[in-house]
Amino acid sequence: MDGPRYLRLLPPEAAERPGGGILERGPRAGRGAPLVDRLTVMIRIEGEPLEAVLERVVRAGGAVALAPTAIGDFGRYARFDDPDGNGFGLWSELQPS
Repeated sequence: MDGPRYLRLLPPEAAERPGGGILERGPRAGRGAPLVDRLTVMIRIEGEPLEAVLERVVRAGGAVALAPTAIGDFGRYARFDDPDGNGFGLWSELQPS
């Protein structure tokens, strides 16, 4: 895959897919900022739009670092910083239409 190295967290012998991973800082894409600007814990979101999650993050004192962005035909990625400046990524698969 093009982009930052992705370290995946796997549950021990479980049928359920993991719900997160860790993204390494990546290179700048074109003229903009890198998709991942620091080591980032990524959380997979199901059942609600990324926008709803980011609204709660902002209400709790966090800040949106990257609005939801389509990643090919795979899904959408967003990034936020918690009040202490720790970076978190959010992933949501595209739903079939």
